[in-house]
Amino acid sequence: MKAKKTSTTRKPAKSARKGQMPGLAALFKGGRIRWAAVILAVLGLLGYKFDLPDRIKRKLEHSGQTGRQETGYRVVGVHDGDTITVYSGKGEQIKVRLFGIDAPELKQAFGAAAKQTLSAMVFERTVDLLVANKDRYGRTVATVTIGGRNVNLAMVRAGMAWHYVAYAKKEHELAEAEQEARAARRGLWADRSPVAPWVFRAGGKAKAAAK
Repeated sequence: MKAKKTSTTRKPAKSARKGQMPGLAALFKGGRIRWAAVILAVLGLLGYKFDLPDRIKRKLEHSGQTGRQETGYRVVGVHDGDTITVYSGKGEQIKVRLFGIDAPELKQAFGAAAKQTLSAMVFERTVDLLVANKDRYGRTVATVTIGGRNVNLAMVRAGMAWHYVAYAKKEHELAEAEQEARAARRGLWADRSPVAPWVFRAGGKAKAAAK
C-alpha cells in the first residue's frame, strides 16, 4: 500500500475578516490621531467592529481640542483640583475633567489646597467649556473659562496643578505656566520634591522628574 503524500505547501493567509483591521496601530503614529479617529468612525458606519488597545484609547481620549464651544454652565460641584460638575440648565449635570492639567490627589500634599483654589475660581459661577472630547470614564474633557479667563491655565500658574504632558504635549502655554510656577516656588512647587499625581496614583514613591 502506497503511503499518502503529505503536502508541504502552506495555505495562503486568509484575508482580514470583517471586523478586523490589520496594522491599526500604524494609524496612530506620527501625529495622525485625528485622521485615525475619522477613519475609525467611517469604518464603524460600514459595520466594522474592533476593540482598541488601552494605549490607543488613551491617545484618542486626549488627542487635543476640537474647538467645540459650549456656554452658560453653572458649576455645582468641585471634586478636586481638576474635576468639576456643571449644570446645563436643562436638568443635565455633566462631570468635567479639566484638559491638559493634573492636580494633586486629595490625599497628596496640596491636594486640598488645589481643590480650594479651584472652588474659589468657579464654584456657583457660570463658565464656558471648550470641549476636547470624553475620557474613558465618561467625563467631558475641556478647557474651562470664566469671563474670558482660562481656568486650566490659572491653576497651573498658581502652582496648584501640573501640566499633563502625556495628554497635552503641544499645549505650550501650560508648559510655560508650569515653568513660571516652578521658578517662583508657588503652591506645590514650594516642596522641593513634589510627587506627580500620576506617579502617586500608580503607587510609586519616586520623585517626579523635572521636565
